[in-house]
Amino acid sequence: MLPTEGLKGVDHDFVYTRREPLGVVAAILPFNFPVELYVEKCAAALVGGNAVVVKPPLEDPLAVMRFHKALHDAGVPTDVLAGVLGDRDVGAELSQADGIAAVSLTGSTVAGLAVAKAAAPTLRRLHLELGGNNASLVLNDADIELAASELVRGRLLMNGQACSASKRIVVDRSLHDDLAERIAAAVALQRVGPATDPETTIGPLITAAAAERVVAQAERAISEGASIIGDAPAADGAYVAPVVLTGVPAAAAVSSDDEIFGPVFNLIPVDSVSEAIEVANSSSFGLMASVFSADVKRAVAVAERLHSGGVVVNGTDNYRPPVIPFGGVGLSGTGREGIGYTIDELTREKTIVLRNFREPEEEL
Repeated sequence: MLPTEGLKGVDHDFVYTRREPLGVVAAILPFNFPVELYVEKCAAALVGGNAVVVKPPLEDPLAVMRFHKALHDAGVPTDVLAGVLGDRDVGAELSQADGIAAVSLTGSTVAGLAVAKAAAPTLRRLHLELGGNNASLVLNDADIELAASELVRGRLLMNGQACSASKRIVVDRSLHDDLAERIAAAVALQRVGPATDPETTIGPLITAAAAERVVAQAERAISEGASIIGDAPAADGAYVAPVVLTGVPAAAAVSSDDEIFGPVFNLIPVDSVSEAIEVANSSSFGLMASVFSADVKRAVAVAERLHSGGVVVNGTDNYRPPVIPFGGVGLSGTGREGIGYTIDELTREKTIVLRNFREPEEEL
């Protein structure tokens, strides 16, 4: 209900809004959290009164298909919840297909731009959660032990294949070497191997091609002036051991837009807070960020100057509980995901006005 009673001329009206479905929603899923995002997108769309066509990730569709079948077996009609398999071209065709009212995609920026281009002629609703080259700012008064622990945890989740991972570590030069040594020590304890081995801490990347791409990106950073602690980056099939790059120049590609989707730590030394903010904001992406500082007020002041959808203070930016509005700015996408927020994205608001609904006070 909207408060019109205090406005002259509409004070006798009763106005309220309601959420209404968009129609048919295309839900395009990523390889790294396919079932979780199936639930977030499809549950929100169905609760909002929509029908859904789901496109599972090409790399690992089986878990999604199994979950999809379980919902049909439980009674969800097949004409309300449908599915289609295929590659990026299929996703683009789905995005521009007749009858699709909205596209909800989580994936790469390249995929998001392709979907946006395909959907543009119809101006259908786009809900895009895309890539991110997240910056973690370690200020000169940071708790270095806490920062190292959080950054290792945040970078190695999903073997480094998370859009909100701590990919750029922008660290005050006075702490750079200490932080690098601590991260390298933690990395040395990791064991790369198959997920079926209980002692494995880092499993394979999604494909061998993805592993080769990560190695090539790390080698490029070294060619642009970064140093490496330990062995040179190498791929063994889909496996890549963690890489710690230090002294990464601010002008290197990984310091701005070259997002490495694998277990590579990029430490970028800076000489001031203003330089740290400048490096962080040099990226076209803006998904999540983090700030480490003993002075919370100072950290918040820095956080408010970062171009990102969210900022974590004294913790990894790889932070995504389902109750927060998760999403980015710039090439990291449009809209927000999360319980309640996705429902808003996949429904529309309608205003209902009852003119002269309220009796004038003198007639009561």
